[in-house]
Parts: sequence; structure tokens; C-alpha cells
Amino acid sequence: MSEFYKALKEGKTKAEALRAAQIALLKNPKTAHPYYWSAFILVGSWL
Repeated sequence: MSEFYKALKEGKTKAEALRAAQIALLKNPKTAHPYYWSAFILVGSWL
């Protein structure tokens, strides 16, 4: 979640920030399994 909010502060949209956070988790072998990143979804306006 910290990566998500970091990306939001950088000016990315919510969808872009979520994608960046998921990619960061995928790059780490300890958190690459979908168990760690698949539960995070956007509800409502994605912009």
C-alpha cells in the first residue's frame, strides 16, 4: 500500500498507482505470488 500512495503523490492516477504497486510486488520474489497483490482492487472512479 505504501507504493500505491507514493505513486499517487507523484501525480499518477489511481489505476496507474495500483499498477505500479502491483508491479513492485511482482518484482520481489517474496511477494510475487498473487496472494500478496491480487486482493487490491479499485472501486468507483479510477481517475
